[in-house]
Amino acid sequence: QRMEGYWGPVTSNVDWCEQNYVVTPYVAEFWNALSSLPMVAWGLFGMYHTWSNNLGWRHPLVFFGLITVGIGSTLFHGTLLYSAQMLDELPMILASLVLVFMWWDVQINRKETTTRKQLRTVVTVLLFLYGLLTFIVMGFFTASPLPMNLSYIAEVVFMLYLAIQTYRESTDPMFNKLFWWNVIPYFFGAACWITEKFFCLPLLPFTLYLHSIWHLAAGYGTYVFITSNVYARAASIGKVKVDFEPLLAAPYVVIHKTN
Repeated sequence: QRMEGYWGPVTSNVDWCEQNYVVTPYVAEFWNALSSLPMVAWGLFGMYHTWSNNLGWRHPLVFFGLITVGIGSTLFHGTLLYSAQMLDELPMILASLVLVFMWWDVQINRKETTTRKQLRTVVTVLLFLYGLLTFIVMGFFTASPLPMNLSYIAEVVFMLYLAIQTYRESTDPMFNKLFWWNVIPYFFGAACWITEKFFCLPLLPFTLYLHSIWHLAAGYGTYVFITSNVYARAASIGKVKVDFEPLLAAPYVVIHKTN
């Protein structure tokens, strides 16, 4: 596994199932690196449409996070250097924190409360402290991927809990469709990630490419997950519809504001 190519010895704390430097001596895990690039395309597409709908800074920010994850993942798998690994994992943590806030905000906006501003401040501080603690722990335990994995899984669980709450309260068939549209590919990708993580077998060639499938499925699922949040927020502003871009297989929200 730890073959040495153009980028020198592997310094990351994880080396995936794909054989290193097989396709080219300049890319450590060629297919894992290549499969990260669609995240950049989906992120750019999402940024464009959220900016054009004037939905504020949150959704473009989290789509930018998807872009940085895609770039960081490409660099990480292309080099297997620890510094590049951080360019992959830290944006995952940060973008997920923004998504946690956005789903929580959808929930709080559905409830009658006079303390929304104070609650937003408290939640923002708590999420900042959570991210800071994650970075500190990752800094102390650089030899293990466990701190990052546990932190990311906790964020995903909390995001999913908030999204499920929104789904259960929703009577909008389009939002419900978007919910399943993101859940199915994401968890299919997660199943591939787990299988590769624990059952990497050189005698079973398909396991070499499960991480690439995780990138494609989870990246797409994340894009639609963000889009479903865009829809939930936009529906409170005006009339909305969902269009579809065939080239990227990407649903996107279009707002027709009411007067």
